[in-house]
Amino acid sequence: MKNNSIARIDIVEFQGAREKVPLLLGVCRLVSIGMASDLAAELDFALSVADAADAYTLPHFQARSFNVSLKENQTEVTEIDRGCETLVMDLIRSARPHHSWYGEEHGSGGLSSSEFTWVIDPIDGTSNFVRGVPVWATLIALVHAELGPVMGVASAPALGMRWWGFVDGGAYFNGSPIQVSSVASLSEASLSITANSLWDKIGKTTHIDELTRSASRVR
Repeated sequence: MKNNSIARIDIVEFQGAREKVPLLLGVCRLVSIGMASDLAAELDFALSVADAADAYTLPHFQARSFNVSLKENQTEVTEIDRGCETLVMDLIRSARPHHSWYGEEHGSGGLSSSEFTWVIDPIDGTSNFVRGVPVWATLIALVHAELGPVMGVASAPALGMRWWGFVDGGAYFNGSPIQVSSVASLSEASLSITANSLWDKIGKTTHIDELTRSASRVR
């Protein structure tokens, strides 16, 4: 991906203070046509990586062929999580050696000075994965050093569902365009959250309770 120039607004008013911040000219037309074109190419690559990840994770999920252990933070992990991340990182290393990467299981690597970093969660929803619940996905994101997240893919092969999108290029579900809902308040929203003892350990259970009571529906 080329190093494209990015338009900036140097001085903005923010809570009474004058701050120098980079702003995107796209959804405020912030991303140049050149970068959008490059992101489309990166999306094609990410979708091919997601295909490879699905081909690895889904057969193991269906066969129930894995072992479960606990990480230091007491969350579950399997060798399929780690194997999927290794597979994804190997593909990125081979095709994008000038980029850096960060994975949930194996940490960071690549060119630390790169303007682009791939962020990977090989199996988001491991607790569901190990219990035979099909609600889990491989998450692949591309993050720009200045702009933040600029492209993402969420692939849920056990559901036959995939979401993707990139800045200035729209978002899609299984190939059909999607957009945010018209719901504007939490009282009308549907909330999906995992409430467990981990919230107690960080003193946030009261906040979670308040949040769930504020939503229209919780699952």
